[in-house]
Amino acid sequence: MSNELTPIQPQPQQQITLQDQMAFAKAVCQSDIIPTVYRGKPANILVAVGYGAPLGLTPMQSLQDISVINGKPTASASFIASHVRMAGHKLRVKKDEKALSVTATIVRSDDPDYPISVTRDKAWAQQMGLLNKDNYRKQPLTMLTWRAITAVAREACPEILYGVQYSPDELHDLDTNSDVLAEVVDDEQQPSRQKRRGYGSRARQNPVERDERQPQSCTPAQADAIFTMLRDCGVASNEEAEQVLYRLTGKHGLTPRQVGRQDADNLLVA
Repeated sequence: MSNELTPIQPQPQQQITLQDQMAFAKAVCQSDIIPTVYRGKPANILVAVGYGAPLGLTPMQSLQDISVINGKPTASASFIASHVRMAGHKLRVKKDEKALSVTATIVRSDDPDYPISVTRDKAWAQQMGLLNKDNYRKQPLTMLTWRAITAVAREACPEILYGVQYSPDELHDLDTNSDVLAEVVDDEQQPSRQKRRGYGSRARQNPVERDERQPQSCTPAQADAIFTMLRDCGVASNEEAEQVLYRLTGKHGLTPRQVGRQDADNLLVA
């Protein structure tokens, strides 16, 4: 009898209708025990749940583990480390406290003869302009550890992360003005960005170019139904609608009127 652990693979969740997802988001956003960035914002909940689903997360786990910063899904370094190991790969971390250096190494289960390593040290932090940041002054070895882990995971096994490749600290370090869920927060919080058009506006700066390979578009009645459901869920701009529809259909740059007939049938099925 083997004592080896069997890798746990993320299981795809059963597809649920857009109505069901919206009902969940609208109910949960009223809770005061969920992260503050999701309170009163059902559209944000839809996006986070969409990012967490490929990782095998339940909707509630997605709200706890996934944050979206500047449109990019992020998760903690410990979360990323756990998924590396759950996939059956080996993760080793070597720390040198005196030299302020951390090396993270991943040995892939399907390629054990070629370990991949990434080192993050004081020189790297200085080059990146991070040494004067509060977290790096207070706990430099911890911050370097998390950075080494996420960097090696992106290089060695990006396929297990399903796009969730950065930690919130990493994106905040790259852009100190970034806001959590910046792609779906109110326009007033983003003075540097061009004011978004209101949701439902017919005019678009970058319409999706249609070609003969695209599926048949949804009917006007289906488009109106999707418009209504998104509005009821708190979606307030075309940009938010595109983000939600991408998580539901896997297609970029869609407005409700550009959703394919088959996708609309799937979203609106009773």
